[in-house]
Amino acid sequence: MKKVIISILSLAMTAYMAVPAFADNTADVQGKYKAGAESPVTIFADITWEDMTFNYTEGEKTWNPETHQVDQADGKWNSDTKAITVTNHSNVGIMAKFAFAPNGEIEGSFTKDSTPTDQLALDTIKNLEEGSAAPSDTMNFGITNGTISENGKLGTITVYIAPNDGNNYVFMETELTEAAEKGGSFKLANDLYINDRIIISKGNFEIDLNGKSINCSGGFDLRDAIHKISNGTINSIGSNECLMSSYYGNTIVDSCKLTSSTYYAVYVCLGSTATVKDSTLTGLSYSYGAAIADGENAVLTFVGSNIINGNVKVRGGGKVVFSGN
Repeated sequence: MKKVIISILSLAMTAYMAVPAFADNTADVQGKYKAGAESPVTIFADITWEDMTFNYTEGEKTWNPETHQVDQADGKWNSDTKAITVTNHSNVGIMAKFAFAPNGEIEGSFTKDSTPTDQLALDTIKNLEEGSAAPSDTMNFGITNGTISENGKLGTITVYIAPNDGNNYVFMETELTEAAEKGGSFKLANDLYINDRIIISKGNFEIDLNGKSINCSGGFDLRDAIHKISNGTINSIGSNECLMSSYYGNTIVDSCKLTSSTYYAVYVCLGSTATVKDSTLTGLSYSYGAAIADGENAVLTFVGSNIINGNVKVRGGGKVVFSGN
């Protein structure tokens, strides 16, 4: 009985092995490409300085026999200029801006190739042939006026760096004041401290804070036209609000953090409007609060998702509208 079963199994296996293989026994392995994110803008620059020591020669002294006094001629600075070299290692073109803050009545000036200027534009190495040196350029600085009676510090040079991307960058308080006077669209290049009140009334004004902060003792007074402030932080550390919309102005605050230590973060008055979108307002003073709409036709509107830390007040016929979260 066992032999018969073995024989049958053997025949079955032989028959199975004799069947030809018609199935496909290969498979292509595929790869699917997905582009990665672009490298973020990276600013990296080397700044090298020549020795910033300038020589001042006191004027010649002569005895005046008629006045019985010593007459002294004007002193003078040596005519040498000192080089400041900027080398761009960034993945974008950059703009270097130079500023001199003098001590006392000292005056200095910047030149490039003997032409007065305070800016250098440098390309990115990505736009050069492989093996090229990083883009580099030189600014020259000299002392042009003022006197000294002993050795000492003449002032401080600051070099500001920003992407050369076509935006009108603001580096200093004086530039922000000038921008406010003429109106237009601007971008903040670095954190700022504003000592004076910035009054903007000449035309539409827009500033992208670019993720930076403004600490102010005077705050902004936005008048007459449409003004927009976005993407950053304003801290009022004086006795004024961060932003005032007044004299029939229309102010837009978008994606900002506004904090006032002694007054309102936003003050709307004199027939003006203000729209606050996706922002955080904080009023640290119990007497005042985060915001106020003060007076007839003063309208304060909140849209989107806002965080309000402190009171929102209405006074004298003003109006507050909440739309969103």
